[in-house]
Amino acid sequence: MFKNFRNLFVIFLFAIVCMTSCSKADKNIENKAVSEEKNDGKKDSENNDKNLEEEDQKEKEKEEQEKENQNNDLSGYASREEAEKAAQKALESNPEKNSYEIFQRENGRWFYTLKLV
Repeated sequence: MFKNFRNLFVIFLFAIVCMTSCSKADKNIENKAVSEEKNDGKKDSENNDKNLEEEDQKEKEKEEQEKENQNNDLSGYASREEAEKAAQKALESNPEKNSYEIFQRENGRWFYTLKLV
């Protein structure tokens, strides 16, 4: 009987050791996964920062172009070709209109007007 008890005790100790080592391995795996997620999060954050900077730069360029276009819209264009290019670009951004008219004022500058035909 003592032999059976000893065998059961050895099996019990072996099970405890296995469970402890398995839980340590699981914790190591979990810690590794968490650290990888943190690293991925840092990379994502860096990528997001870069994307935001690029978007800000594009937005600034777009605003500058719009200001230049507004100035030309008010003061006119030096040539008919410039006015036509501007009118075509304006048509692309204005789906409500489908044509344009080019005209020259007394000051010699060229202008366009968008139309719905």
